[in-house]
Amino acid sequence: METVTCDYNGKEYTGEYIIEGGMVKVFYKGKKNPAQIGGHRGYEKVLARRLLGELVRAEETTA
Repeated sequence: METVTCDYNGKEYTGEYIIEGGMVKVFYKGKKNPAQIGGHRGYEKVLARRLLGELVRAEETTA
């Protein structure tokens, strides 16, 4: 697994991701957010950062 970070509301959050079977899978606080690489080939870390941002936003809005 590789580390990925994103900023949200002035704070930095860290998650992990793997690339597997044409998918990027991001993990944060026991949750997973997968997506097909598709047109993001070569930009997998950018996709992972966006997916982490989605997880963080979901976590922060329910907290």
